[in-house]
Amino acid sequence: MERGTGQARPSAAERRRTVAIVQPRLPHYRVPFFVRLRSHLDEYGVSLRLLYGLPHAHHEEAYRRAGLLAELPWAEPFRERYLPFGFVWQPVLVEVMKTDLVVVEGASRPALNYALHLARTFGGPRLVTWGHGWNHQATRPRRASERLKLWLGRHCDAYFAYTEPVRDRLIELGYDSRRVTNVQNTVATPELKPTAAEVQQLENELGLTGGERVVLFCGRMYPEKQLGLLIEAARRAHARLPSLVLLLAGAGPDEALAREAARQDEFVHYLGPISGRRKAGVFRLARFLVVPGLVGLAIVDAFHAGLPLVTVRYPHHSPEIAYLCPGENGLLVAQEAEALADALVQLASDDVLLSRLRAGALATAEGLGMDEMVRRFTEGLLRVLEQSNQP
Repeated sequence: MERGTGQARPSAAERRRTVAIVQPRLPHYRVPFFVRLRSHLDEYGVSLRLLYGLPHAHHEEAYRRAGLLAELPWAEPFRERYLPFGFVWQPVLVEVMKTDLVVVEGASRPALNYALHLARTFGGPRLVTWGHGWNHQATRPRRASERLKLWLGRHCDAYFAYTEPVRDRLIELGYDSRRVTNVQNTVATPELKPTAAEVQQLENELGLTGGERVVLFCGRMYPEKQLGLLIEAARRAHARLPSLVLLLAGAGPDEALAREAARQDEFVHYLGPISGRRKAGVFRLARFLVVPGLVGLAIVDAFHAGLPLVTVRYPHHSPEIAYLCPGENGLLVAQEAEALADALVQLASDDVLLSRLRAGALATAEGLGMDEMVRRFTEGLLRVLEQSNQP
C-alpha cells in the first residue's frame, strides 16, 4: 500500500480499469498535471484517457496564442458542435461509455454532462465533476444556469473542488461532505531557470539599467482583469516613484489597452504572450506580480517564482484567491486607483517589506506542489472506483 492513497497496488490478475477526463480545452498549464496523473494512475492499474475539445477553426490561432490550446501525443482531440440556446455537444459519448469513470468540468452548457448523468442512473460509468463549484464571475449567481450547475455537481459520485473554501461552501449548499474533495488546484513549478546572460539581454531589450523597480502583470487580458485600473494606478505611482517600471505580458481582447499604454508612457512595456525561458527571465526581473482584477492560477505562478501578489478587493476572483494571505505573501487593497498606486509604491520601494513577502510567497508555494494535487486527485478517483466494485 502506498502512503497517502490508502490503496494497494493491483495484482497482475486484476482487471485494468479506465478513467476518462473530458476537457473543453487543453491549456498549456494543465499538461504537466495530466502527464503526472496518467503516470500515477498507471501504478494502480488504472488507464487514463484524456479527451479535449477544439474551438471553431476560425478561433484556433487565437486560442493557441493565448496558451489555451496545447497538444499531447496520447490525448484525443474532438471538434465541439454548437447547439441552440448556448449548449455545446462534445461528441465523445460512445467513447467514454467504454470506461469505468468519467471526469467532467462543472458546467451547465455541455450537453454531454446531462447524458452522462442519465447513463449513470442506468448503470453507466461513474461520474466525477471538478472545478470552481459555481461561476465566481457571475453577476446573477442565482440564475437558472447556476442552480442547474450546482444540481449537476450534487448528483454525481464525487466533486473535486479547486480549493478548501469552495469545498466548504458546497457542503453548506447541501453537498455530501464525504463526496467533496479539495484537490488544491495548482500549476507545475517552472523548471527553467534563466541565466544571468538571459536576464541581462532582457534588460538591454527593455532599456533597463538595473536600478529600476520592475512591476509585472502577466496573464490573459480581458475586462475582468481590469487593466485600465492598473494602468491608471501605475501612472500615479510612477509620478511619485520615477524608477517604477510596469511590464505587461499576455494577450487577449484587452491587449489594445496594454499596447496603447506602452505607446503613451515610456515606463510601460508591452511584452505580448510569454512562455518558457523568456517568461522565466521576466519573472526574475520583477519585484512582484500585480493583478488588479480577477486572480486565478497566476497567483501560483507568482509564488513559485518568489513573487508576492498585489491585488484588489474584487467580488469575482477565482477560487485560487484563497492562497493569498494579505501581509504574509502579498497585499490586498481597495478597488481604487489611488489605493492600488499606494500599494505599488509601498512594495516597490520598501525592500524590507518586499523581502518578508517574498519569503511568505515561497513558503506558500511549498504547499502548492503539483505532486500534491496529483495525489489528491488520484486518491479521489480510486475511492470512487472502489465504490463501483462494491455490491
